[in-house]
Amino acid sequence: MLGDESRSDGSLARPAAVISLAMQPAEDSADELVRAFVAGDGSAFERLYDRHERRCFQFMRRMLAHGDEAEAEDLHQEVWLAVARTAASFDPGRARFVT
Repeated sequence: MLGDESRSDGSLARPAAVISLAMQPAEDSADELVRAFVAGDGSAFERLYDRHERRCFQFMRRMLAHGDEAEAEDLHQEVWLAVARTAASFDPGRARFVT
């Protein structure tokens, strides 16, 4: 295969791109990010928002019968304010963050 190099023992060496991807840390779960935010890590909330805000906004737009973009933006902002205010009461044993 292109980019594969044989080693002296006959096995194939892994391309550097594959190795670097394997060495990257796994992405934090939403539950872990909520816990980190509650513990005082503001960047955890930013990562949570960055990961889920688009899907949340699209959901708000779909839920509005008339599809008012400005109203969807207002609701979207209210949802994220509520997430920030109530994060300490989130119980991952009862529900997943994305639900």
